[in-house]
Amino acid sequence: MGRLRRYRERIEYEMQSVKLKSVHGIIMHTLQQEFGRSRLESEVLASRSIDWLNALDVPVVPGQMRLSVPSTISRRYALSHRCEVTITAVNAGEDTEVWQEFGLAAMQRRRLLRWLYEIHRQGGWAGLTELAAWANLTPTALGNRLAPVRKLGIWLPHVGGPPPTRTTWPWSHGL
Repeated sequence: MGRLRRYRERIEYEMQSVKLKSVHGIIMHTLQQEFGRSRLESEVLASRSIDWLNALDVPVVPGQMRLSVPSTISRRYALSHRCEVTITAVNAGEDTEVWQEFGLAAMQRRRLLRWLYEIHRQGGWAGLTELAAWANLTPTALGNRLAPVRKLGIWLPHVGGPPPTRTTWPWSHGL
């Protein structure tokens, strides 16, 4: 039994509104209004501009945040050995597309995997309790979101978790 159509349309409208207020949307709007570029040109130039800003290591852009996470897999030293990482908390365009195509659970799973990957890539380890708090999920809901990934045998980097073995699939950006 799904929600009323009006409710779904309202959420879709709100997600599109958030997407337009993203950095990509603002750059596209500026290129179209102030420089007279077409929609396609402004979309390509906005994507290239964001790539260029990321290459410059601009510290914080909207949708990103800096977190202190454990720098070790050991639970014993997780509170004392910490490092700073930058994660993309919300990617309005990607999150909206995944939500519209596959639903809320898939969007939350994708967001959790993105956070785990970004933290691990920067030399940190995420604690599952911290991850659940950031995602505003209960530990049970977090386990349910990550269960399909674990069933596939994909290793997830987290504090207190098992080290990667030959029987687990390696962590990859393709997720």
